Amino acid sequence: MQAMLLESKKPIVLINNDLRGLKDCVEMAKIVAGSSKKLEQKPFTICYANATSPTQHNREAVEKLLYCAGHNLPLIYIPGGHWGVDSPITAAGALALGHAGQLGALVLSQLKQEGTPFIVGDSSGSVLDMKTMSSCYVSPDSRSFGWDMAHYHGLPTFGIGGCSNSKIFDSQAAAEAALSIFAGALSGIDLIHNVGYLDCAMTFSLELLVFCDEIISWVKRYLRGLELTEETLALDLIKKIGLDGNFLETEHTLRHCKENWYPELINRQNYKRWNDDGSLSLEERTNKKVKEIIKTRQSKQFPENIIAQINDIITRATK
Repeated sequence: MQAMLLESKKPIVLINNDLRGLKDCVEMAKIVAGSSKKLEQKPFTICYANATSPTQHNREAVEKLLYCAGHNLPLIYIPGGHWGVDSPITAAGALALGHAGQLGALVLSQLKQEGTPFIVGDSSGSVLDMKTMSSCYVSPDSRSFGWDMAHYHGLPTFGIGGCSNSKIFDSQAAAEAALSIFAGALSGIDLIHNVGYLDCAMTFSLELLVFCDEIISWVKRYLRGLELTEETLALDLIKKIGLDGNFLETEHTLRHCKENWYPELINRQNYKRWNDDGSLSLEERTNKKVKEIIKTRQSKQFPENIIAQINDIITRATK
């Protein structure tokens, strides 16, 4: 939490082992926000709680749930069912049991404080590979159903994307990451997490993170709405050009030629130009980009007293 607050400008999803750690992290967030009231009015951090299973809500998860509800802080709650282990192996059965677990947590949060923000994780739970008993980090089996009940109830959703079971940033990682990002977007997930994670979240790749940034950009562009105006339809221009069909030299093409999506890492050069530029693979181009970002990035700037207060919490928690 200290590193994310001081080094990142992004909103934060925080995970803690217990309530004490959560309280310390929320205290840090209050210092950055300026006060408890300001943090509640405009929260930039969300707590993430995993319950043991849809039917067994462990003490740590419930304590975090009630604490966040009492402070009107958003919470992501996931009752972590595994297909064929602590939930049915069928998609419908896993979804039914998992969603019941989510609704139980939702009721608890609203009993504590009505209207407190609650975010639903993938209700259907995790698919296990029955050959290896490993969690299928990117599986097509549940993803088309996992969010239907949350959308039915009008609840915000939280799910994975941009991750892989692969151990390194390779072809498998790129494929699974791209597929999971696209699937998440099509499923209407509001918050997508674990971008850049490998080996079922046991390790992390900066290269995969940077690659996924480009895939996310591609997906956002793909899902954009179609702008229909006289300028974009260009019917007068079509009539003027006629059967010749040469639009390359028109002012209209000049005005709009930079509006299409252009990649930075995905290569569109012909073979000769790619070879002349060093014939770098995707992995090599992405590694080069990571090093450029690390070299040129700037840390988020805070007053010294803010940094000192956060460090004091770290010292206290360590003791």
